[in-house]
Amino acid sequence: MNNLRIMRSPIPIVGIALVLILQGCKTSNPDRIPCLYVGTSVTPKNVTDGDSSRTCHPDWKGYPEKKSVTFEIRRGEPVFAITDMKLKKVINRSSKVRVEQNMSPYDDLMLEFTTEDDSRFSYYHLSGSPLTPAYNTEKCPIWETFETHRGYKLSPADCGAEIGTMVVKGELIGYSGRVGSDHDFFDIIFEPMIEGKLHVVQGDIYFRWECGNEDFEKFHLPFKCD
Repeated sequence: MNNLRIMRSPIPIVGIALVLILQGCKTSNPDRIPCLYVGTSVTPKNVTDGDSSRTCHPDWKGYPEKKSVTFEIRRGEPVFAITDMKLKKVINRSSKVRVEQNMSPYDDLMLEFTTEDDSRFSYYHLSGSPLTPAYNTEKCPIWETFETHRGYKLSPADCGAEIGTMVVKGELIGYSGRVGSDHDFFDIIFEPMIEGKLHVVQGDIYFRWECGNEDFEKFHLPFKCD
C-alpha cells in the first residue's frame, strides 16, 4: 500500500483561494477539485490544519458541527476510494424519512477507512456500497424513520461488510446518495494523521488530486471523472 503523503501545492493556499474567487469558483488547476462538484465544506472553526476558508462557496453555511466536504454528485453515481485504505467502520442510518426536517429519502450509509499511517477518511450519505452487500435487507434495513442511534446497533456483519477489507486507490466503494426530494450528494470527512494527531482539513483544497492513478502522491477524485 502506498504511504499517505500530505502534499501541498507550491502556490500558497491563500493565493489559490483568491484565484478561484476571481474565476467565479472554477479552477483549471488539475490538482484541485473543480468547484462545480463541491458543495458546502467544513465549517471553518472545525478545521485544525491548513486553510480553513471555504474556497468554492464562501457564502454557503453548513451546520456548526460540520467536519466534512460535500460533493454534489447525482444519486446512484459511483464513489471511489481516494487512496489505498482499509475498512474500519460501517454505520447505516439510511431512512425512508427524517421527520423533524421533512426529508425523504434520507440516504446515510457511512463507511470509515484508515490508511497505513492511520489517517482516517469517512464517507457518508451513500445510497449503497459493494462493501455492504446486505444493505437494504432485513438485517441491514433502510429504517422507516431516522434515528441517530439506530445505525450503531448494527454490526458491520449485519450489512455484509468485513472490517479490514482493503480497497485500492480508484476502486468503487459506494454510490452517491440523496437527502430530501432533490439534493443529491455524498460527504467525506478528511482527517490526515499529522505528527501523531488526526486533523480535520478542507480536503478539496488541502490535497492534490488526479483523475487516474498515475501519481502516488495525489489522491484519486472520489467521483467519476474524465
